[in-house]
Amino acid sequence: MTLGNRLRNLREDADLRQSDIAKEVNVLQASISNYELDLNVPDLDILVKLANLYNVNIDYLLGNTDNKLSWKDFEKILIINGEKLSGTEIIDKLNVLDNQEKEYIIGLIFRLAAYHNKNKD
Repeated sequence: MTLGNRLRNLREDADLRQSDIAKEVNVLQASISNYELDLNVPDLDILVKLANLYNVNIDYLLGNTDNKLSWKDFEKILIINGEKLSGTEIIDKLNVLDNQEKEYIIGLIFRLAAYHNKNKD
């Protein structure tokens, strides 16, 4: 998928018009159209603004990964018994486990979340 395709899909998923995006990143609507049509590539500062606007990482926009997570997503903090853990720290802790242990922990998290959501109603 091209940069233009990704930009168009993100904009459409956000239910925004090209003119809305242009106003947010301070460019002409025609520039947004040209980016989405792959006629032009945004300058680095515009690319950063677009990534921040859509809350995705630049590597996703450039097609280097299909993972949309931005670094802001990893900066979220989880507090357990007064200890603060970032998303990166949690992943680092999970990565020392073997695959069976990882599958068990992730499965447990999903089951507990489903149980919590079911009993929330």
